[in-house]
Amino acid sequence: MEVITLDKIPISDLTVCFNQAFSDYFVKFSATESYLEERWKGAGIDFSLSSGVMDEGKLVGFIVNGVRDWNGLKTAFNSGTGVIPTHRGNGLTEKMYQSLKSKFIENGIQSLALEVIQENIKAIHVYEKAGLKIRRGFHCFGGEIKIDSTKLAQGLVIKEIKNPKWESFKSFYDFEPAWENNNEAIKTCEELYSFWGVENKNKLIAYAIVKNKNGDIPQFGVLPEFRSQGVGKFLFSHISTLHSSIRSNNIDASALSVLKFLETIGLKNTVNQYEMVSYL
Repeated sequence: MEVITLDKIPISDLTVCFNQAFSDYFVKFSATESYLEERWKGAGIDFSLSSGVMDEGKLVGFIVNGVRDWNGLKTAFNSGTGVIPTHRGNGLTEKMYQSLKSKFIENGIQSLALEVIQENIKAIHVYEKAGLKIRRGFHCFGGEIKIDSTKLAQGLVIKEIKNPKWESFKSFYDFEPAWENNNEAIKTCEELYSFWGVENKNKLIAYAIVKNKNGDIPQFGVLPEFRSQGVGKFLFSHISTLHSSIRSNNIDASALSVLKFLETIGLKNTVNQYEMVSYL
């Protein structure tokens, strides 16, 4: 078996390996080439700093890393690790990480990060061996929005935001968005999203970023002084007219008011993750 970088591997081969590697995963799904291209574009994947394992001309494992400045450091974010079932137990993930260490240093990478489902104890142990430690927990939500429209706040206006002022969104944050939900990731694929705002007397007091295709919501927020006044429900009531079902992934476990709000509007906690990091 040979450890390689992924910059010369066709997306078709990556897709086949990806689906084989995740065929028995905790969350069942099957990826298409277009899905992976779109997701990895937003994640900032650098295939020259991503690793794979070839066995008799077949890709049997991979680590795909996105690279950008994050929390003040040039970071390589592991956006996906997989080894096909027939090749597990051979320490391939550790070998791929080892093969990338010198490349990370050469390219000025200062930290490594990833997300892993909390139930995936084996993977967590592998990442801990590679030097990563748990930084924070995430909760993921999905389902149908259930809001009594007769009890919505009055005097509010919903508007589509045509020219997002990215820095201004930070004043709404309860927590720093995860890698694939942050401003840089969304700006890379901005055409895939709609931006909705709630105004009160011409002042933007709430916003949500919504993926047009499937109702994923990577970011939303209400200004602190306008919370607990029905503004969030007013916003999500509008979103429910656009998408029958939505998802909002990677809500920081410490953001208790956000978690409670999502439950209040009918969404279910579907899976939990850890964000893990290490510093070079």
